[in-house]
Amino acid sequence: MEIASKVLSSADGKLRVVFYENENGLFQWIEQELIPPDPDLGHPDPEWGPTNHIPSGYFARLDDAEGEARKIVG
Repeated sequence: MEIASKVLSSADGKLRVVFYENENGLFQWIEQELIPPDPDLGHPDPEWGPTNHIPSGYFARLDDAEGEARKIVG
């Protein structure tokens, strides 16, 4: 089971990187973007959804994963 351990957000709040720690103690991150509300499709509130980017590789240390992810959110 993966546990979200940290979130980094871009300055404009439209992009974030969520860090996960797996059961083996390795860290991975995935990029998400804010999807605007669309009441016509049944989404009255904004929500976070995946971007077209695949998850990162695995990192032994959270600070190593964070350093790589900061390149995305600035």
